[in-house]
Amino acid sequence: MPPAFGRPDIMDRISIGPLKLGTPVVPNSMDLSPPKSLPKTRTNEWKARKPQSFANGLVHPGIIHTMESDHESENNSELQEEEEEQTIQDPKVVTKYKTASEITNRALKMAVDACVVGASIRDICTRTDEYIEAECAKVYRSAGAGAAHEGETIIKGIAFPTCISVNNVAAHFSPVDADEDRVLRDGDVCKIDLGSHIDGFVATGAHTVALGECTGRKADVILAAHKAAECAMKMLKPGAKSYDISLAIAKIAAAYHVTPLEGVLSHQMKQYIMDGNKVIMNRPTIEAHSEPCEIEENEVYCLDIVMSTGEGKAREAEQRANVFKRALEQNYNLKMKTARAVFTELNQRFPSLPFNVRSLRTPNPRMGLSEMISHGMLTMMPVLAERDGEIVAQFKMTCLVMASQTHRITGTALAAPAFTSQYTVTDPDVLRALATSTKKKKKSAAKKEEAAPAAAAAAAPKSESA
Repeated sequence: MPPAFGRPDIMDRISIGPLKLGTPVVPNSMDLSPPKSLPKTRTNEWKARKPQSFANGLVHPGIIHTMESDHESENNSELQEEEEEQTIQDPKVVTKYKTASEITNRALKMAVDACVVGASIRDICTRTDEYIEAECAKVYRSAGAGAAHEGETIIKGIAFPTCISVNNVAAHFSPVDADEDRVLRDGDVCKIDLGSHIDGFVATGAHTVALGECTGRKADVILAAHKAAECAMKMLKPGAKSYDISLAIAKIAAAYHVTPLEGVLSHQMKQYIMDGNKVIMNRPTIEAHSEPCEIEENEVYCLDIVMSTGEGKAREAEQRANVFKRALEQNYNLKMKTARAVFTELNQRFPSLPFNVRSLRTPNPRMGLSEMISHGMLTMMPVLAERDGEIVAQFKMTCLVMASQTHRITGTALAAPAFTSQYTVTDPDVLRALATSTKKKKKSAAKKEEAAPAAAAAAAPKSESA
């Protein structure tokens, strides 16, 4: 009898390629640089609040650090209503997610179509980011539109800058200067990763496209990543366990003889929070693991599946990092005028979400960024890469886990890989998961299925007694 999902000891007995102990990462950034232990839980989580002005004229990022304590709950009782978490139970929140997803889907398709032989990665990334900004500017334009309070203007725009990582490069390649650029060549495998947001409700997506013929190990790794993403999405239902989904990803990787990339996490997302506490690990190891969690109704997840033909360990590459994110727990009285100008712009446009240097309007922003980095006010997202000669594939989608159905809202406009592999999935549990619907079964249909065996037994002719 095949092993059932949910048995923790199964992970120790599954071969998924050259499994080695890994180094955990900064959540959702795939940052493998510091050898730190991944905390099993985070007792504190950043919660979103609306932007508010302070005496110094800066616009506060709208993010506060909340801690469970008696005195804080007393002091902040007046703000309880304002700080109440907005979820997809509210139709207005769902509308914002879907508006962001429509922009993300169009931008992702535009970038995928632009990935042709001879194209400049820098040009594609720049045009795509400009498109996202322009499309976001068209929605919720009037003062107070979509805002929780009358007169407020919501923040909207890029939630994750366009990155195009080629072949063994795993993440965060988004060149700014001409000397950093790369031209796409025949045979390249391109991973396009981007996202947009409306009022902090984020919709991200990633897709992998192969230029030219795609066979052999290229086909294996792309199909494995796509199949694992589809399986994870089908399993993402209320009551599902995170380790069951991780196990399914491991089984699919083993079937295609590839390796899930260490350090990649699929996070629960909330308003202005891309890396919530609840995670699904792409590849749990003894050193890098998270506390198991259960999927619940009205949660939003960014499913991020990354596979490699190599050992599944990305390292910091030599290319310059251009993607950063505010380290909200760090504060410092900046000295340089440029640094203060950059800080003001980040608070107004990128209060808590990743950004690319090229998106900043402050003149010569790198000088200001350097001071912020030196004082821990920014988290750098370095370019990450597998060993030379390996191929990395990625598929990412945003999913709304609702009571009636799990809705996949990004990546829907792109076709599945059309090529084939010599390998296929044969595990019965994985095949069963892939065959399921994302819709919740109606009670009447479920009762009929349960009653069918009993009805058949009652209808069977009874044996005569001697």
